[in-house]
Amino acid sequence: MNYTSEEFHIHYISSYTLFVNSDYAYDHLVVVDEQKNVLVFMKYATTKPSTDAMKILSLPFQHIFVTLPHQSLVLIPTDVFQHEEKDIYADYFIDQNTDHTYIRNLSLGITALYQYDLLLYNRWKNLFSEAHFIPSFEVIIRQAQSNIPIQGETLGVHIYDSQADLFLYIDGVLQLYNTFEVQTVDDLSYFMLSIFKNFGLTNKIQRILLSGANEESEWGERLSKYTEDLEVIKAKSKWITTSDDVKNHILDLNILIDSQLCV
Repeated sequence: MNYTSEEFHIHYISSYTLFVNSDYAYDHLVVVDEQKNVLVFMKYATTKPSTDAMKILSLPFQHIFVTLPHQSLVLIPTDVFQHEEKDIYADYFIDQNTDHTYIRNLSLGITALYQYDLLLYNRWKNLFSEAHFIPSFEVIIRQAQSNIPIQGETLGVHIYDSQADLFLYIDGVLQLYNTFEVQTVDDLSYFMLSIFKNFGLTNKIQRILLSGANEESEWGERLSKYTEDLEVIKAKSKWITTSDDVKNHILDLNILIDSQLCV
């Protein structure tokens, strides 16, 4: 996908915002103006950026937001977490260098310690040293909050690359957030049923929230077998475009659209 609006003008670059979503398979680049009009939309294989994409990435944007998946994640109750004790959690991370561990306070009485894949992070940090970096899980959790009932069980599913983030709320409290490798919908079912079993839940759950795919996708169709209430997480912010192709693509980019709200 390679779209550039006729309204995109280099001499207005200082007023534009560049949004980047990158994982281990694809990059998405989106440029919007101050009115949230989509001026540029590009999707390409991470290892094969197009010539047009390289041109966009070379421009001197002043406002840049980059969303990346986490490599490791630990959730800790905020009331017991001490910043000076960050080192004691090093064993939970693939990279035990605590300089590569970041902290986010979520609005749920939970503090998140997390790491990015260092190669992926450095790739964008070297390009845009002043960019805002936002972990995808934070956007998902914030978007999901308004859809979490005080009573009952809600499972969240975020699909990206060949992975799925699964997170579980019971009676309004976040109990779990894990990442799994999923090549097929059968893989997804296996991990979901394992979570249901571990938490003593039935094979039908009160509500499932889906992100990164729509209800008509193979993921949505499979998830609908496990609930009577399947909801797609939607972005709170809105981007505007007259291109039908771009409209269809941004439907699954709820994380990228709302990344700015986490800064």
